[in-house]
Amino acid sequence: MNNIFNLFSKEELEDLGYHIGITKGLCFEGKRVNCFDLLYELIYDKKEIYNVSKEELLTLLAQLREFRMNISTMFPIVNNDYLDNIIHKFKKIVYLELRKRKEA
Repeated sequence: MNNIFNLFSKEELEDLGYHIGITKGLCFEGKRVNCFDLLYELIYDKKEIYNVSKEELLTLLAQLREFRMNISTMFPIVNNDYLDNIIHKFKKIVYLELRKRKEA
């Protein structure tokens, strides 16, 4: 496994799997919600982060944030701590990757 995998707890990875399941085929504002699929591919070495465009990474972050806002509005009693942790960690990963690209 890669370094990205090691940043996430077992519970966060399980929560990611749950969100992949509930967003299968889901569209929001005309766009397919694929942020969890891409995040899964990056965590489990199915795709390398340096092969993902800046636009895709920024779209991924935007979708994660938008999904988080919507899920908390629709289901206010659901605990989203793991999702919040996933988003926070991935935000750092994307920031570091984009900074590395800028410096190269």
